[in-house]
Amino acid sequence: MTSLCIRSFAKLNIALDVLGRRPDGYHNIESVVQAISLHDDVVISKRRDDVISVTTNDPSLPPGSGNLAYRACVMFLEAAGLCAGVNIELSKDIPLQAGLGGGSSNAAATVTGLNELFGNPLKNPKLWEICAALGSDAPLFLVGGTVFVSGRGEIVEPLPDMALDFVIVKPDVGVPTAWAYSRLEADRPLQYASRAVAQAVRTGDSEQVIRRAHNDFEGIVGRAFPEIASVWADISSAGADKALLAGSGSAVLGVFLDAERCDAAHDQLKALHPRVFRVRAMPRRESSLLGG
Repeated sequence: MTSLCIRSFAKLNIALDVLGRRPDGYHNIESVVQAISLHDDVVISKRRDDVISVTTNDPSLPPGSGNLAYRACVMFLEAAGLCAGVNIELSKDIPLQAGLGGGSSNAAATVTGLNELFGNPLKNPKLWEICAALGSDAPLFLVGGTVFVSGRGEIVEPLPDMALDFVIVKPDVGVPTAWAYSRLEADRPLQYASRAVAQAVRTGDSEQVIRRAHNDFEGIVGRAFPEIASVWADISSAGADKALLAGSGSAVLGVFLDAERCDAAHDQLKALHPRVFRVRAMPRRESSLLGG
C-alpha cells in the first residue's frame, strides 16, 4: 500500500461545561460530544524521499509545517522510529474557527492513517498519547460516535449512539478558542449539564438530551458577536428543538428529533445564510478512527 484516504469527521458539543483552569494552563471540561456526517478527506501517500508535504484546498488554512497535520506526521514518524517522506492532502469541507473540531480531526486521522499505511507499528495506547499531545479534541475522534469527555478532553468514555439530526449555520465571523476561554468568569455558577445529558443518552431519552443541552460559551459569544446571535434567532425560528453554539463558536447548530423538520429548516436557512450544512449523528462503527 502506497496511499490511502480517510474520512475525517466533524464533531458537535451537545453539552459543554468548563470547570476551571488547570495548573498546566488548560481548562478542565466535561462535555457530551457527537461525531457528525460533515467531514474532510485526508489523503496520505508515501514519497520516495524524506520530505513531509501538507497541502489543502482551503487557502485560509496554512499548508506545510504550519498545519496541525504536519505536526501529527512528525510525531508519528518519531514515535515509530521511521525516516520517511509523506504527502498529506486535506480536502476541506469542515469550516475553520467554527467549533467543529476540524483541525483536531485532521490530526487524529493523519496519525491513524499513517499507522495503517506503514503496517501498524504503533499500538492504540501510543496513538492515543500522540493525539492527546496534538490537541484536547483529538482523542475523541479515535472513539467516534457519542462520547462523554472530561479532563482537558483526553478522557473519553463511549456512550450509546444517538439518532439526532442537525442543521449547522456558519456565519462569516470566526471565534478564536483562546479568546473564548479567556472571557469565562472563574466564579460563575457551574451547570454540570454534561453529566445530566450523558445520563439521558445512556437511558435513550432523546427529549431529555435536548432539554438539558447547554454550552458555557453561549452567553459570552452571543453578546460579543451580533452575527452569531442573529443566526441563533434564525435557527430557533426555523423550528429547531434546540439551538446551541458549536464548541466555542462560531457555528450554531439546530438539533432536531424529526428528520423531515430538519430538512425543512435546512431549506429555510439556506435562503438566509450562505454556509448551511444538513448533517446527522454518526454511529461509532462508521466514525471511529480505530475501527469502531
